[in-house]
Amino acid sequence: MQLLNIHGFSYTSQSSLRTRIIQAVQDCNGSVTDSDELSPAITEFLLQAPFGRALDLYAAFVDLGIELTRSSHLALTTFCTSLGHAKPEDLEMPIAIRVEISFLETMTLKSLLTTGTPLA
Repeated sequence: MQLLNIHGFSYTSQSSLRTRIIQAVQDCNGSVTDSDELSPAITEFLLQAPFGRALDLYAAFVDLGIELTRSSHLALTTFCTSLGHAKPEDLEMPIAIRVEISFLETMTLKSLLTTGTPLA
């Protein structure tokens, strides 16, 4: 199973975004297999969804107000572009996505120094 690493930032509260991410993934016929609070300002989600719903997940991330990094936009764009070349039977193949979100409203100098996360 292919793993896609995505990084982003959000100004919304962690608890609010957590429930909205779970709902958005379920709306795409996927599931959140794990979530972990890496620090008070960073949460990681491990997702699984059908390959054919990758574009829907990308749109959901944007709709949720997650500001993706440039490399994450490029990775998702490249991944979604490959959908046009997939066989119909491959569209149901599960993909794994690791999403790391930094919550900027809770960022402190101490949390930045502890995790090594750059400023947005």
